[in-house]
Amino acid sequence: MKKVLALLLLLIVACGGSGEETTVEDTTTTTVEDTTTTTVEDTTTTTIPPAPTSDTNYVELYNSILGTELCSDAKEIDTTSEECLRQYKENLNYLITLQNEIGDFGSDLIAYYETYPELINQEYEEYINFVENEYSQVFTTVSTVEDKYVERFGGVPKILSLNFNEGLEVNCPAEGEFAVSENLKNAELVFTNNSNEEIFINITDSNKLFKNNMINSGGNFSIKSLKAKNYLDEEYELNSNLSFFVNHMFHRISEITLPTQKLNYGDEFYIEIFIENTSDVYGVSLEFYNIYMKQGMSPVDTNVIQRVSESTVKAVFKMKLVSQEGNRKTFYNGQEPVEVFLFDGIGSHNISYISINSNDSFTTRFADSLNFANGITFPLATKCGPIWQEKVKNLDYQKLIVLTNY
Repeated sequence: MKKVLALLLLLIVACGGSGEETTVEDTTTTTVEDTTTTTVEDTTTTTIPPAPTSDTNYVELYNSILGTELCSDAKEIDTTSEECLRQYKENLNYLITLQNEIGDFGSDLIAYYETYPELINQEYEEYINFVENEYSQVFTTVSTVEDKYVERFGGVPKILSLNFNEGLEVNCPAEGEFAVSENLKNAELVFTNNSNEEIFINITDSNKLFKNNMINSGGNFSIKSLKAKNYLDEEYELNSNLSFFVNHMFHRISEITLPTQKLNYGDEFYIEIFIENTSDVYGVSLEFYNIYMKQGMSPVDTNVIQRVSESTVKAVFKMKLVSQEGNRKTFYNGQEPVEVFLFDGIGSHNISYISINSNDSFTTRFADSLNFANGITFPLATKCGPIWQEKVKNLDYQKLIVLTNY
């Protein structure tokens, strides 16, 4: 408008003059009305950026991790297996590691659709609903599941029982199965009998079966040591009354008691042999070891057989040390001691041979075959065939020693 007015003023000035002096009295009133309409058309184009996206579909991932990837009963946390509950717990914890990614993506979407509310769609609404109503529950759920896992699979594990498929026999295969508490991950068991023979058994959560050949002298085996771990890898040393009996067809020596002091000529002493007998025993023979000839020496016998328990008898020898072989008394019947001659200058004298005598086929002989010059040994009868006695190791001849002062 100012330009129009200025142009009008210029035009008036240009047309007003001639060569004459003219006096003009301006009595005219001029009214100028601006009737011009100016239209401005905005031709600017505004570009709306695309909505935020993620390489990961968190809704599908969530449904997979807490759905198809789990055991069918994983969410039955009171009854499902350890493996399934552990997987459920681990999957929940994995989802928690994604909280920053899921939260950041949600924040980006909210900021975008607050700027462009007209673009809000179902996909956006479903994601926000997922974060608020499903993913937010993961934190509460994982706490519940972890507590339940510790409750069920932590704490002191227990071995409840050991059941064998059939009776156990020396030198025969044995199969059995342990019943354990659900929190037992693995265990190491050592069973021993009264002659210190040991059976080692390892069990795991996936293998609770026991398979072994009974290469021992038999008898009752009870727990010597038991170490067990739970699923939190906490280890416990446990007490247990688990035991089992291994049958034997032969007379089994479970213990031999010897004098502990050093002996001199003329001293009297006792040797007692405890025998888990399978038939009546009428006598026992014994010999010491001749280190020079690598054979037995000073054989003696006893018929003093005393019942100790329902399954055990005791053979008693009362002995007296003499200084020469000569005409020794060699049979003990509960009265005068038998006489034993042992070489001078040795000081330590091993028992090398024991014979347990019956009136039937169960007479049993034990010999120190490792030291005897001819390697003499006697097989032991079993239901699965004979077994060489050095395999059973119920007698340690290196410990069957009588000490002397000469």
